[in-house]
Amino acid sequence: MDTSNMSAVRNLSSADYSTIESRVKAFRSEHENGQILTELVKNDDTTGEVIFKAHAVVDGVIRGTSHAMEVRGTSNINQTSHLEYAETNAI
Repeated sequence: MDTSNMSAVRNLSSADYSTIESRVKAFRSEHENGQILTELVKNDDTTGEVIFKAHAVVDGVIRGTSHAMEVRGTSNINQTSHLEYAETNAI
C-alpha cells in the first residue's frame, strides 16, 4: 500500500501509527474499486461484549481480515458508542 497518503501519522510508544482515517484514504486511493466490508460477529446484551470483523476486498478477493472486541461501559467512549468503536477498530 502506498503510505505517502497516510499524512496523519502519530508516534505512540515509540512506534509510528497512522490513523484509521488515513489508512482508509490510502486504501481507497490505491484500490478505487476496493471494498471494506464489516460484519457484526457478536453483540451480547448481557455482558456488553461486541465483536466486529472487517475484510479488505480487492478485485473480489479478500486481501485482509481483522477483528476487534469492545465491552460496553469500559471507557468513556464505550458508554454510548461501543458498537461503532469496535467496528472502527476492526477496520
